[in-house]
Amino acid sequence: MIWLFLACTKALPLGGSELSETYTQVSGVVFEFSTRERVPAASIVLHLRDRDPLELQSDESGNWSAAVPNGVPFTPELMIEGYLPAKHATFVVGDPQAPNLLERPGRLDLQAVPLATFQRMSAGLTGTRLSRDACLVVDTVTITQVYSMASFAEFIPLRPHGEPGVHMRLEPDPGVDPIYFDEGVLPDRSLQATSRDGGVVWLNVPPGVYTVTGEHPDPALEVVPRQVECRAGELVNLNPPMGAGVRVKR
Repeated sequence: MIWLFLACTKALPLGGSELSETYTQVSGVVFEFSTRERVPAASIVLHLRDRDPLELQSDESGNWSAAVPNGVPFTPELMIEGYLPAKHATFVVGDPQAPNLLERPGRLDLQAVPLATFQRMSAGLTGTRLSRDACLVVDTVTITQVYSMASFAEFIPLRPHGEPGVHMRLEPDPGVDPIYFDEGVLPDRSLQATSRDGGVVWLNVPPGVYTVTGEHPDPALEVVPRQVECRAGELVNLNPPMGAGVRVKR
């Protein structure tokens, strides 16, 4: 296990062939879902594919930072007492050709959802038995401004930040239909596309690797695709600003 402390500006592995590797500093803010207040001392694990994970904490201002090896896929996981344990999308840094490239390494902000809030939002999912052998994938499809923001401070006053009218899907198709959230941040099975809340969830997704993507009704806009690694019993939360938001086509 490699422990990273936020007081360090950069942490690099020592010894062996890893000396020849290059790294990118990845950073962000841990923030609370409803209030958007920063969350200090939050436990974060960066799961590196075929490597030991990196374990760290946010500082007293909710900031976190880590040096990540270029070209190695990594998945952040957030664990805080009283909050819902959740993973994020899988990213790569330092490889411009990677389909899951983290284009803004300094904006990987992580959303902490209180357990009480999750229970309230789950009220509209009565009648659905959640399987321990499957996972949940949640996304907030955000407006173009969120994707292009340079700092977390720009995101705080923006309400709502969801992009309406977007049809979302998982690839490959797991045979699970998306459930969209209404403007009251509650799941509504009658909705056929995102509301201004932008929320969408897939329940009981078979374990596997998926791409979260979709179509916007405006041909000038596109959904930013995100890769997720879905394991049994886990929740994957693609929160803003690095979830599958919307941007102007390039």
